[in-house]
Order: sequence, then structure tokens, then C-alpha cells
Amino acid sequence: MDASTESSVHRKRMAQILRYIANMHQTMSNGMDNSKSSFVQNSPPEADFFQSHDGGNDNNGVLFSINDFRQLIQRTSDNPFFTSPPFSFYAAPASEKARKRTLAGALKSTFTSSSSESELREKACWLRITRLTNTQILMQPEIPNNQAHQSALQTYLDDWKKLAHVDHMKSLLTIDHLKNAPKPPPTLSSRDSATIKKFLDKYLVHLRTKAYQTTLEPIYNALFEWTQLHQDHNQELVWGLGHAHVERNGLYVSGPLLEVMVEVELASDGALLVRPREHTGVSLYRPVVTAIANMFDSHAMLSQLHRTVAEMDCFVLSPGQPETYAYILKRMAVELAPTGSFRSSSTGDTKLLSRQDQLTVSENWCLFARSKPSSVWARDATAFADKMLLPNAPQLPLATWSLTHGPGAFEDRFEAHHLPPKPSGMFGWFYSTISPIQSEVKPQERPLFPLPTSDAQDQIADLLMNKKYPACVVEGPPGSGKTHSIANIMCAYLCQGKRVLATSKNAPALSVLRERLPPSVRDLCVDVSTSELTGMRQLQQTVERLANRVSCANVSVEMEKCALLKRSIARLKKEVLDIDAQIAMHSQHVRLLIGRRDGGDLVQLSQEMLDEAPWMMRVISKWQLQEFVALHKLVSDLILPESDPILTVDGFPLSPTSALVQLASSKTGKTFSSISLIAKGNIASIPFVGILTGMGKHLQQLERELSHITIDGVKPTSTEEWMTVARALEHYRVVSRFTKRYWKPRVQQEGWPTINFSSQSAVRSTEAQLRQAVKIKRLALQLRIDDHVLIMVNCRALDVQRSRLAQQIQHLAEELVDATVVSALSRSFTPNAQSALVKFAQIAGKAKFNRSSQPSNMTQRQRRRRQEYLDAFNQCCRYIPCWILTTSQISDYLPPEECLFDLVIVDESSQSDVTVLPGLLRGKQWLIVGDGKCRRPNVSYPRTH
Repeated sequence: MDASTESSVHRKRMAQILRYIANMHQTMSNGMDNSKSSFVQNSPPEADFFQSHDGGNDNNGVLFSINDFRQLIQRTSDNPFFTSPPFSFYAAPASEKARKRTLAGALKSTFTSSSSESELREKACWLRITRLTNTQILMQPEIPNNQAHQSALQTYLDDWKKLAHVDHMKSLLTIDHLKNAPKPPPTLSSRDSATIKKFLDKYLVHLRTKAYQTTLEPIYNALFEWTQLHQDHNQELVWGLGHAHVERNGLYVSGPLLEVMVEVELASDGALLVRPREHTGVSLYRPVVTAIANMFDSHAMLSQLHRTVAEMDCFVLSPGQPETYAYILKRMAVELAPTGSFRSSSTGDTKLLSRQDQLTVSENWCLFARSKPSSVWARDATAFADKMLLPNAPQLPLATWSLTHGPGAFEDRFEAHHLPPKPSGMFGWFYSTISPIQSEVKPQERPLFPLPTSDAQDQIADLLMNKKYPACVVEGPPGSGKTHSIANIMCAYLCQGKRVLATSKNAPALSVLRERLPPSVRDLCVDVSTSELTGMRQLQQTVERLANRVSCANVSVEMEKCALLKRSIARLKKEVLDIDAQIAMHSQHVRLLIGRRDGGDLVQLSQEMLDEAPWMMRVISKWQLQEFVALHKLVSDLILPESDPILTVDGFPLSPTSALVQLASSKTGKTFSSISLIAKGNIASIPFVGILTGMGKHLQQLERELSHITIDGVKPTSTEEWMTVARALEHYRVVSRFTKRYWKPRVQQEGWPTINFSSQSAVRSTEAQLRQAVKIKRLALQLRIDDHVLIMVNCRALDVQRSRLAQQIQHLAEELVDATVVSALSRSFTPNAQSALVKFAQIAGKAKFNRSSQPSNMTQRQRRRRQEYLDAFNQCCRYIPCWILTTSQISDYLPPEECLFDLVIVDESSQSDVTVLPGLLRGKQWLIVGDGKCRRPNVSYPRTH
């Protein structure tokens, strides 16, 4: 079989595989959907979707409906007990800012509309819902029974219970009974009557609050639970607008006519914000509309309705503003059925019954969850299958040969594509001998990694980027660095101007991937996996960066910058290697030391000293043991008992003079100091001599300093207190002398830190460090390895220096990746790509949508801008360097083109299924990443642990 025939067979088999699994998956999904009740049934439904009386019901997957909020408003219509309601609907914005309102005409709300909030600065929001706080939920009032007026209340309740013919107080105190409670007997005092009335009013508010909470909590919980679990169940959230009800030929239809895809955002205050998804727009709800068209044979009207609805903008609709979509419902009611009618539910008729063969439409709505339709994926797979059978079809990824011909064919095709043909005969022997030598000599350029790497990551990059393997399977348990490896591989591909797609079946696996990328590369990556709104913002930022930075980049300047950064990184890495060699050499001495007796203790003490006082470790080898002992003795003498009263003395100079100490001693009546002071006083009393010597002024200065001294904030008076002052001054004089004579020279000569020895905590810490230094010195002398201590000091200094160099290398590597990516993308970007990005950036800036106040003009411009936005998006999405999408989102955002990306990464592959195959077809190479349960597509793929 020649190469062309074999390639044709490969394409046919691949197309058959795609068609088979698409039909199989769609059949299975339809079977799963049919097992659950839908809006179109063969038996009468128990109730319409909007008539459910419990939020979060599971009928048709409905989370809540319009009736749930009707109940909430009815419970507060008589007496609103919330200053700020826990839910708010927002009207369609008529200007730059949206305004908040409730269901207005549809629900007869008594809540007043408020001004716009900061959450709606950029995108429309339909609903904001929060939980009730503890302050909003009133405690149940207790029935008093121990005072005169409280016993009157008990008597009133007992009489009322007999009158109402109930046995329990719980059955009596209900909302209906409290609304019609009998008046207190006129024989009661005004105080008792007021107490009874206050109790009844308070209990009624309590019951209403509890009823309100009973309805609100399931709504919030159902919505919050969906936000946490929908990614695992592969579901989507749909807001169904309008309600159609009809019964005909044994078929019962009760469901929405329009659908809008929505997403839920969790705000910082715990509120849930429901927003329409920008990328999908408004569409007909096919199951209901198709069933009605079949009933009344109105298929001819469907195409026109499809076009009309497709032109609608979801951001000018609002469930809290029925007039924004009622006009299309009225049109659908009369066009889908000759006798169809529209009946507004705002009149209070909550149950819209219709006669047989008559279609009734209202503006009711519901929010329901459903499994993502397999038709999108099946349509994507079918599109790939159709293109594969075309005469000039593009090349398929090489890894697909393992799916159609088995592992052996994969190896043969890989060798045929990447290895030159081997000559026969004597030249064949020469080729087989020389070729491996040449391949070993040829150096391979190492890919650029902005993050630290390992040998396993280098091997993965070598297989994919140097050896050009079409696929690589990477296994590793949780925490083994798989996400770190993916981030490095993505950056390495982007540095070569290539495009990358990262995907997974579930969004949580992708949520941390973008944050692992360097900031410069992160701006080129669009992550839509967690939120479409966030993804669209990232898309706009990426497009603006590409249009501004990449299109205007000077390739030669960027290349010079890359060369400079590479030289700097190489120089720093050489320094790191030199440091590693020195550390390795010193480590050998340390290992020998640990093996000796008491060597482990010496190493441990030295490590602790290096952490606490590295400045002291620098002189361990220089000083003699006697020097450490003497210095330790001096510092130990400065330690005072914690209960010593000296510590309570305050207000004296930090360096007391001997004269001040003698003056304080004279206050105690000591003779040795008084003699000196008397002699000085006699001399000072002689005017001429006193003036010449200045003794009088000096003594006055000492007296002023002494007058500032206190003990526990009180001036000393007794002899004992002055004795304490004298001892304190003498102690701090010794401290000052020690600092000046012994410590300050070490600060200047050895670089020791400046320590305030007036603080006892500093004295005790220094004494402990010196005591440990004495131990280290003695152990070093005993082991006769005094020089090894200096080796450990040098190792620590080298380690600190290495850490600093590693940080510099990390920073320069990120700059290098940024410059390399910009230069590579700038070279590969065509003028068409640049114009597409510039056009999308301009349209996306307007797509924040300057809506006009005139509805007719607004709708016309909005339709045009929306179409321009979608066309620009389809053009620019293929030029975005990096996408992060779930498997189900690939078919929504990316065109079905083979080898659209240079690399497709599948994370958490053990959770993936056949739906990932269309995503893999979009990549020239595959990187399959998973844990120990990872499913290998083919055993012939190279594996790296």
C-alpha cells in the first residue's frame, strides 16, 4: 500500500471513529435526558413550572421560578419588615449605568427601586440574591408567665385556644390565626392590652420572617450548590423566558419559549449575581417551540422567528422587566398557533389554564439547569469527519495513527516523518555507525523555562520540542508538580511563537493553571473555564496587549534584549555552579564531621548559631576560648534578677557620671561620698574660686538630673529608695562602660550588631549566644577541627548568596520569556492577524455598549454591534496564543480546524472521555497529564514519571 492510499485509509477510519462516537454519545445523552421529566410530556403535568411552591425543586431541573419570588413579595406586601430586601432584580440598562428594581408590573412589588450599584459598572446583571442575616431573623417571642400582665397574656391565649378549637399553642399561633386574632377583653388594663398586642405583632413578624426564610433559603442554596457542583456534572444554567401551555393529541406542553444562557458569580459579600452570558445571546427553546409547531403545523414560521430572536440582545432584556421581552412572546403566541393568545400574569391570575387545542402564553419565567447538549460536541465531531474526506483536507495530527492503525503504525509513521531514509548496502552500515555519533554531538538548545525545572520536566520538553514526539503521557500523584510542569511547557512553546490549548473535563483542574504563569505570559492567556464573563475580560486584555505591544514591537530590539538577558542569565548560572561546587566540597568535610563522636552536636549547635547570630560565628575560629569566656563573664555580670527594684528606676541619663552616682549616694548618708561633696561645696562657696572652676553650675546640673529620677513613677524620698537609685546609677554606669570599652570596638571591627544593653532581654539573649559560642569553641578544640566551623560559616554565606542569585535568575528568566514571546509572536503575526486584533479591540471597547435611550435606535445599533462583535471574535480567536477551556467549551469557542494549535494539553486526563477527541484534533502535538489512574491513549507514547 503506497503512502497516499494509506493516508486515505487513515482519514476514512478516523472519520468513521468520529461519526460513531458522536452518534453513540448523542444517543446516550438523549437516553439520559428522556429518563428525566421534561417540559413536553405524554401525560398531564402535576403543575406548571412557575407554580412550584418550593425553591430549588427538581422538576425539569428548575432551581426556582417566578412564583417563588411572588411568594416572597406577598409575605411582605402588608407590612415590609426589611429595610433592604435580600434579593433585587435589575432592569435593562437604558444608559451607561444599570438601575436596580424588583419585578415591578409582573409581581406588584412594594419594594422601591434603588440606584445603581458598583457591581454593574461593566456588565448587565439580572438578579442579586443574598442570605438573611442573623439581625434580620427575629427570635421567637417567649410566652411570659411570671408577672401580673404576663399572666393576663397567658389567660388571653388560653381563652383564644378554646375559641379556635385547637389543642396546642403551636396550632394556634399561625399567620392566618394571628391576622384574625380576637381583641383583648375590655376588662383588661391598658397595660395588659398593650402587652398582648405587642406580643401578637411581634410573633406575626417572626412567623413571616421564618416563612420568608423558608422560601428564600432553598432558592439561594440551590443556586449556590449549582455553582459548586455544575462543573463536575457538566451542566449549564438556562433562564427560560415566557411560558407556553397547550394540550393536544395526547401531548402536553408546559415550558418556556425563549432561553438565555446565564452564569452565576459569587460576590465578596456572599451574594450571588446571575448574569446573562455574553457569547450565547437569546435563542428559541427548541423542545417546546418544535412541539408546538408540530401540533399546529406552523413550521414555516420558525425560520422567521429564529432570525428575529437571534437579533435580540440579552443585555436589553430583564426578567424583572417583562415589557422587554413580552412583545416577542405576543408575536410567537399568534404565529405558532392560529388561536393562540397572550395573557399577562400581572393581573394576579397565577394559573393560566387554556382550552384544549388553544395555546396560551404568559411572561412567566424559570431558571433551570440541564446537561450540556451533546449536539454541539457531535456537530463538532461531524464537522471534523466531513472535512477529513475532502480531497485537499489538511494534515491530521500524527498521534491519530495509533487510533486507526495501532501502535506499530504510529512508530513507523513517526520514523518516516522525522528520520531520513537509511541507505542500503555498505553505505547503510556506515550510516548506522556514524549517524548516532553525529546526533550525540549536535547540541540541543534548551527551552526557556521561567519557573524552576527538574530533570523530568527537561525530559518532557526534550521529547516534545527537540525530538518532536507527537504525544507524551505524564503521570504523577497529586502534589508532584504536574501543574508546574504544564506552566513551564506552555511558556516554552509560547517562547517559540507557538500556540497552546490547555483543557480538562472539569474546570477546577484548570483554575490554578493561569495563576502559575508569569505575569507577562499570563496576559497572553485567556481562561474561560471558570467564568465566561471573566474570560471575556481576559480576552479583551489579551487582544489589547497583542494589538499594542506585539504589533508595535521592534523585533531587532527585542532580540538584542533577549541576547543581553541570556548572557546575564548564563553569567549568573555560572556563578551558581561555582557556588554549588564550593558547597559540595565543604559538604564533604561536614559529612565527615557528623560521623565523629560529638560531631553531630557541634554541627547542630553551629547551625543554630548561624540562624540566630551569624555575626558571632564569623569569629569562632579567630578567637581564643579565653576571649569568649571573658566576654561571657562580662555580659553575665550585667544580668539582674527579675524582681530587682533597680528595674523600676527611671528618668536618669543612659550614661550616668560618677558625680551623679556620688550625689545619689550622699542622699543615703554614706560618709565616703559626703566628704568629697563637702569639699567641693566649700570650694564652690568661695565666689572667685567657684566662678573659675564652674563647680557651682556643675552641682546644680547634677541636682536637676537627680530631681528627674523616679521609682515606679514616684520621686524617691527614703534612704532605702535613694540606695536603690544609687545602685541603679552604678549599674547603668557599668553598662555604659562595658558598651564603650568592649562591645563598640567589635561593632566597628567585626561588624557586630549594635545592642542596647540597658534592656535586660537583650542582655539575656546575648549571654545565651555567648554561652553557646563557648560550647562550640570547646567542642571544636576537643575534636581538633576548629577550621571546620569556619567551613560551615562559609557554606551558609554561600547558600544565602546562591538564593539571591536564584531570585535574580528567576526575574531575568521571566523578562526573557516576555521578550522572546513578544519577538516570536511579532514575527509570526501576519497583517491580517494584526488587523483582526485591532478591529476586535476597537469593537470590544464599544461592546461595553453605549445604549441609547431611544428603544428603536438602540435596538438597531445594538444588533449591528453585536454582529460585528461576533464576527470580530471569530476572526481573532485563532490568533490568541494560549487558551484555557474545558472540554465542553472547545466546540463553543474554537473553529473545527485540524492542527489549529501546536500543542494541546489535557490535564486530569483520568477524568476525560471521548469528548476530548475533537479538542485533540486541534493540536499537532498532545501532552496527556494525569495521576496514577491516567488512561493512556496508546501504550507506544513515551512516558515520563
